[in-house]
Amino acid sequence: MKIIGAILILLVSIIVSSNYEKRKKQEIVDLKAMVSLLQFIKNQIEYFSLPISEILAKYSTDNECVKRFVDTGYLSFSDKNIQDELIKCFTQLGKGFKEEQISLLNYNIELTNKTIKSNEESNPQKIKVYRAMSLFISSCVVILLA
Repeated sequence: MKIIGAILILLVSIIVSSNYEKRKKQEIVDLKAMVSLLQFIKNQIEYFSLPISEILAKYSTDNECVKRFVDTGYLSFSDKNIQDELIKCFTQLGKGFKEEQISLLNYNIELTNKTIKSNEESNPQKIKVYRAMSLFISSCVVILLA
């Protein structure tokens, strides 16, 4: 019975660490989709001078994060700085001159791309540390229960 419990504890730690890895990878995909949305909005404003409501109505994506954001305004990234900047950007769109909006979008595209690059560089190390901690803690629990 103890062996089955130990195996289950180790299995749960593996599942938890793989779920963490999946979330980190999905966040990069979501950030890239957000850059695509920002670029689309920028192009629509720059070349067609469309209002933001029409632009968002024209935009289509398969990315759930972007769909949820366009529909509800809800955003959730582990980096709260980029999350706050994107929300601030979208609340300022449609207000002010065309050049100001394009400048704001360019800034947020650049900031989001920097965040993507940073995450792509640091995520493998974070995932390894998380996986190691998870296995270490579960091993300690197994030893204590044995």
